[in-house]
Amino acid sequence: MKQPKNYSAIVNGKEYFFNDEQISGADIIRLNKNTFNIILDYKSYTLNVSNIDYERKIIKIEFNSQIYSVEIKTELDHLLRKIGFGASAGKKANRIYAPMPGLILEIPVKENDDLKEGEKVMVIEAMKMENIITMPADGKIKKINVEQGDAVSKGQILIEIGN
Repeated sequence: MKQPKNYSAIVNGKEYFFNDEQISGADIIRLNKNTFNIILDYKSYTLNVSNIDYERKIIKIEFNSQIYSVEIKTELDHLLRKIGFGASAGKKANRIYAPMPGLILEIPVKENDDLKEGEKVMVIEAMKMENIITMPADGKIKKINVEQGDAVSKGQILIEIGN
């Protein structure tokens, strides 16, 4: 018998634990570009996704006129943290890649800018959603390989980072 995968969601600083069996019964319906209706345990919830940070696995959602920051953690994330290798331990990045195909909407940085981990470097529209691309670690923008309006493919090098 297959073991369920365990996850946690850190919502505005409070951690909740769940597994894939507990959420497999949820019906998720996309209402428009950023709005979803979720039916779980005979209850209906309408959520608006305002931002997704794929690198850090953080989703900003609006529910009942409140903004929530939701960070998703997998079993591997918990294991790495437990043995002292948190997500940012020794993190050094030299490139930022496109996480999905899309269109470059905004590039608020320029070459030689010094940025901190988590700062916005680009906005990509994919599947009618705006996705904010952030710095994976502290560093300097060495080279920007795309321009606003460019179509990019998954895995394409967007930005090169130096020291």
